Amino acid sequence: ERLHQTSGSVREQYRNTIANAHARGISMARLLQQETNQEVVAHDNLVNADACKGPRKNYTSVEELRKKMRQTIRMSALSRWEGLNPDKKYKVVEELLCGEAMT
Repeated sequence: ERLHQTSGSVREQYRNTIANAHARGISMARLLQQETNQEVVAHDNLVNADACKGPRKNYTSVEELRKKMRQTIRMSALSRWEGLNPDKKYKVVEELLCGEAMT
């Protein structure tokens, strides 16, 4: 669907700027070829990276907040479980949740 909408807007743009149907077809084919050429794509990515301002400062995405909340809830549930079952401590699960090795 997205490709259909994008190609529709490109066709509309070329229809309004290039009157000759043959020249319009060649131009659209050339545009498609440029979008698939590795050197052109690499150059576009380089230009876009240079123009990018970078990530916002002091910004935490919603996904990061949700992940942190899930880990906090899991760790509190694990701590409660270990409090009820002191002889069965799952350090492997704690290592996986925290992402660091316990020594």
